[in-house]
Amino acid sequence: GLRVAIMMPPDRRLIVGDWVAWLRTTLGVIGLPALAHADGYGLSVLGALDGALEGLGHDLGSLESPLTASTLAELTRLALGGARLHPRRGGVAVTGVLELRGLSPTHLWILGATRSRWPAPTAPSPLVAAVDTVRLAPADRLAEARYTLLSAIRNHAGRPEGGTLVVSWPAAVDGRPTVPSRVVAEVLDRLPEGTLEEPEPPLLRAEPCAPHTPRGTLANPPPAPARLGVTAAEVAMQCPARFWYQHVLRLRPDDPWDPELEPRRRGTALHRIFQELYESRGFRLITAGERDTVAAELHRIATEVLDSVEAEGGFEPALQAWARGRWLAGLLDDAPAGILGAWLAAEIERGMAPVSVEQAVQLAVGDLTLVGKVDRVDEVGGVLGIVDYKTGQPPRRDRVERSLALQPLVYLEALAHGRRAASAYQLVGKPDSIRFAGWFGDPEAVSVLGGSRGIASDAADRQERVRAVGARLHEVLAGDVSTTAWGEELGGCTTCTFQRVCRVKHDREPPC
Repeated sequence: GLRVAIMMPPDRRLIVGDWVAWLRTTLGVIGLPALAHADGYGLSVLGALDGALEGLGHDLGSLESPLTASTLAELTRLALGGARLHPRRGGVAVTGVLELRGLSPTHLWILGATRSRWPAPTAPSPLVAAVDTVRLAPADRLAEARYTLLSAIRNHAGRPEGGTLVVSWPAAVDGRPTVPSRVVAEVLDRLPEGTLEEPEPPLLRAEPCAPHTPRGTLANPPPAPARLGVTAAEVAMQCPARFWYQHVLRLRPDDPWDPELEPRRRGTALHRIFQELYESRGFRLITAGERDTVAAELHRIATEVLDSVEAEGGFEPALQAWARGRWLAGLLDDAPAGILGAWLAAEIERGMAPVSVEQAVQLAVGDLTLVGKVDRVDEVGGVLGIVDYKTGQPPRRDRVERSLALQPLVYLEALAHGRRAASAYQLVGKPDSIRFAGWFGDPEAVSVLGGSRGIASDAADRQERVRAVGARLHEVLAGDVSTTAWGEELGGCTTCTFQRVCRVKHDREPPC
């Protein structure tokens, strides 16, 4: 129901990327992201809009010459007209034969196995008689389908590590009941009596010009958990399909060999070092006068932690020896400061000490409890500062604004308890870039804690965000298995482990 009048000369010429960026800025100015957070379904509305604009930029981004504003407006109208707003009710998309390759345990789906679709009928030719078309075909399609099904059963029945084979077909198409394919019926007829469950399917009603939507909802989802990790909840907000792959089906890719210590273990080791240092000091402030003493203690703790990590193996020793030297450099010698030396200097300059580290937190979000662990909590003059260490890059600002990155919101709301508070990420991945980024919370608290240019969010705003997140998570845990509606960047498609099995690009249908 939103109408936007674009006040721009129709003959003005713009690059497509500038046009899309200008549209996003305009929508932000009129407050659409804030309106979307008013309810959980509003997030899907904003996601569909973002996806349409991203698709427009992707499709026309290769055009180097500018287009007139009137042309761009018409292209935008067509893109938004083709955007699909996912309905609340669910429907399962029939897609064909899918296999998750390179994952364990194996999963194979044969979908849409109806008599009219599998095997697909031979296309007639006006130049060849029907009987000759069948006779001249390079292969018997019925035999191909039978071979596919029986091979799948054989391959999955004898796997020692287990596997899953799902053969399904819709109960009706366009309101007409369907029957399974002949090859499926052959197998079903051979099953012993009582081993096959045949639930009564609900009556399906065909809607005129109903668009295909990739959104699907499980008819019988597993029981929703009472508690969910914040990281898993972030995945569910970004892409329900990835959440179900990773956190419900527990699929994982084959572990590739990496000669370096993997980022997860590297980050865990760094967290342990910081935690043990402050716990050994009783959380006392580190002053410039005791720099050398603290550096020696930091070197001792880091050596013990790295020794325990390296004893587990899983990396090339020569590379880890070099990385270890870069961590410890500058603590006991005059070498340029490594990560730990640079972090220690930043702590002294900042002049704050934590009141707790690695603190477990939980937050009720609807009928679900989100749980997590805060790396560090500071307190200055009654203002609470929540710090999350990052050896990599912090989440993008627009992800935090759209509640696709939940740590700042959840940790702040779980610990603030009415106090002024703000959260931030401390980047600790490189010696020359130890700094704070991604501030989120009360503007006054951000200023007191030494931050700037953060996302302003007071207690009322955070409570509204939490309510919207709870509504969306309830939909996902109730069986929403759709692929992301946020586009490839915000949805995390570019770094998703399951890119090889995802069909999100193929799910973009033209307007009905």
